[in-house]
Parts: sequence; structure tokens; C-alpha cells
Amino acid sequence: MAGILDLEDELDRMQQSTPDDPRLMDVAWSIQELRVSLFAQALGTREKVSEQRIRKWLNEIEMS
Repeated sequence: MAGILDLEDELDRMQQSTPDDPRLMDVAWSIQELRVSLFAQALGTREKVSEQRIRKWLNEIEMS
């Protein structure tokens, strides 16, 4: 759970600095899918998602 909270904090920080980037909404949904994959595994997710993958997306957004 700590990893998810860290991701949400990072997302919030990035949304404040670049609020118009539509990729951040995709990251927000991916964080929710990560929650599902960890806590409601029987539901499944639409794509593979992991903390590392989300961090990579955040880094790519930040670098662009």
C-alpha cells in the first residue's frame, strides 16, 4: 500500500506542475488498476500493471 500512496503523491505533484498533460489521467487510471490487481485479484485488470511500470511512465512524462 505504501507504494501506491507514493505513486499517488508523485502523480499529484506532477498534476500541479503540468495539469494539462492527458497522459497523467492514464497514469491515474493505472494506479487504480494496480489497486485492483493487488486487492481484488479476481476482478482482473485490462492490462498488465505494476508499480515499476507506472514509475517508468511518470519518469517519461517528467522528462518530456
